[in-house]
Amino acid sequence: MHFKMGDFSIAYDDIGHGPEIIFIHGFPLCKAMWGPQTGTLVASGYRVITFDLPGFGDSDPMPISKMSDYAEVLLKLMNHLRIPKAIIAGMSMGGYVLQEFMARYPEKFEAALLIATRAQADDEAGKQKRSDLITAVKQGQKEKLVSAFESVLFSDDTPNKSPDLIQLVRNWMQHTSDQGLIDGLNAMKMRMERYHTLSGFAYPGWILHADGDKAIPLQYAREIEQTMGHCRLDVIQGAGHMVNMEKAKEFNHLLLKFLGEIFGLQ
Repeated sequence: MHFKMGDFSIAYDDIGHGPEIIFIHGFPLCKAMWGPQTGTLVASGYRVITFDLPGFGDSDPMPISKMSDYAEVLLKLMNHLRIPKAIIAGMSMGGYVLQEFMARYPEKFEAALLIATRAQADDEAGKQKRSDLITAVKQGQKEKLVSAFESVLFSDDTPNKSPDLIQLVRNWMQHTSDQGLIDGLNAMKMRMERYHTLSGFAYPGWILHADGDKAIPLQYAREIEQTMGHCRLDVIQGAGHMVNMEKAKEFNHLLLKFLGEIFGLQ
C-alpha cells in the first residue's frame, strides 16, 4: 500500500486488528525488517503498521534534511490511517526518528519502544564518518557504505549460522536509493541529543538491546534506562544490532510480555 505526501509516494503495510503498533526501520534498511514480528503480533491481537522512510525500500525519495522531516512522515501516516495514538517502535535510526516524534508529538503515544538505539548525538568523529560515507555514495561507491554497515549489524556468530540473513539485509541496503542514503546520513549527523526528551516522557517505555551490538553498544541503552521515568530494559544475549531478526523468537517473547502488561493481551 502507498499514501501520498504531495507528489511523493510512501509505502506502508497495515495488517491485523487491535491496539496499533507502528514500527520505524533502521538505516539503511526497510519495513521488511519487521517481518519476524508481524505475524506473531497480529496473531496475538495487534494491528501492525510498518512503513518505508523516504528514499528507503519502496518509498520515493523526497526532500529530507533533518530528523523532524522523517517525524512529519510518521505524523502524516497516522493521520492518513486515522490513528490518534499508538505504540510506536523505532530501531537504530528509527529510534532517532522516534525520539524526535516524542519531542514533537508526545500526545500521539500509548508507549515508546526504543530498540538498539541511543539518545546521544554524534560526536565529531561520528559526524566525519557519516560525511565520508556521503562522499562515497556521491562518487558512486555505495558498496563502501554497504560493507561498512554489514560489518557492524550482526553478532560474530551470525555470518556462519545465518548466511541467508546476511544476504537478505545486504540486498535491502543495496536497494536503498542514493538520495535516501545521503539524506539519512545527513539527518543522523545533525540530530540532537535527546536525554531531555526522554526524561520528560510520561508514557511507558521499553528498551531492547543486544549484548553483542557493535553499532550501538549496550551502554547507550543503559543510559536511556537511567533517563526515562517509566521504562524497562531487556537485554538479549548472543545477538547484534539486528536483534529482532537474529533472535526473533526471544525478541517477540519479550515484546509480547511488555505489551501484555499494558493491554492485557498475550
